[in-house]
Amino acid sequence: MPIPLVEPPMQCLIEPAAKGSLTMLSATVSGTVPGAHYQFEIRTSDPGGSSSTNLQAGDVSATTGEKQVLGTVALQIAVPNWSARLIIYTPDGTTLCTTQLP
Repeated sequence: MPIPLVEPPMQCLIEPAAKGSLTMLSATVSGTVPGAHYQFEIRTSDPGGSSSTNLQAGDVSATTGEKQVLGTVALQIAVPNWSARLIIYTPDGTTLCTTQLP
């Protein structure tokens, strides 16, 4: 299967924003990505050893010049340790874009 054309500039980002006692993490993509899919994974842990993973996935429908929010997660500011990763990929699994925080 051919890799879909991605019109530059295609950009995927995880955008953090403070909102009261929460840290909002939004996974975004801009550019044309026909037939692409995304995976947005957030891992958290606390000093007591507890951990959790939130996984969101779906289709990308961004068009040229438009920024699309793929998913948003709210974290308590008190959560000391977290990481987030966003992957945009083709139906055959080829990675088009990846980003992570921190």
